[in-house]
Amino acid sequence: MSQAVLDDDRTGATEAQLTPDAGASPRRAAMDKVIPIPTILSVVAISISFGACAWVTFYHPGISNYDFSTPEKSLFSGLEIGANNDFRAQAELMRVGSFGREMKEKLKTIKVHREAEWHGKKILFISYEKNGITEYETRAFEKDAETGLWTSAFAHAFVVTDDNKTLAARMTDWENKGKR
Repeated sequence: MSQAVLDDDRTGATEAQLTPDAGASPRRAAMDKVIPIPTILSVVAISISFGACAWVTFYHPGISNYDFSTPEKSLFSGLEIGANNDFRAQAELMRVGSFGREMKEKLKTIKVHREAEWHGKKILFISYEKNGITEYETRAFEKDAETGLWTSAFAHAFVVTDDNKTLAARMTDWENKGKR
């Protein structure tokens, strides 16, 4: 056959240019079929993310993992939930029973009436409603030196009374205000 007959009329390429090289190595042919590494890495990343979602969803089934059948077991289960940072179980506990309703009522009705300072702690004199009844309480907070965040602290009137009897008396009077 002549070269003119073998020319492709559309592209002007010859038959030798249109057909794969018969002398090409098998390795070259195999490399043409290999999946690129970015594609493989993408598939692995997506698989890991789906696996992580499944683990979070099914590995921490919530409060069904804990025993609340007796007061003692409930105490230990609550501590275990906190120690495990089991947020799903904490959220479920907030929704069940009266605790969730009480927290919503407290949030809607809480008022800070005054603030006092004792040993670097701020003591808040607060009131809120619990089941429609006004409760009075003092809560202490201290500033974390490392983070700068205010966190709950312990400062009960019987401890404060050692060096500030006036503040301790005010705290006791406040807390007893709703018990009259």
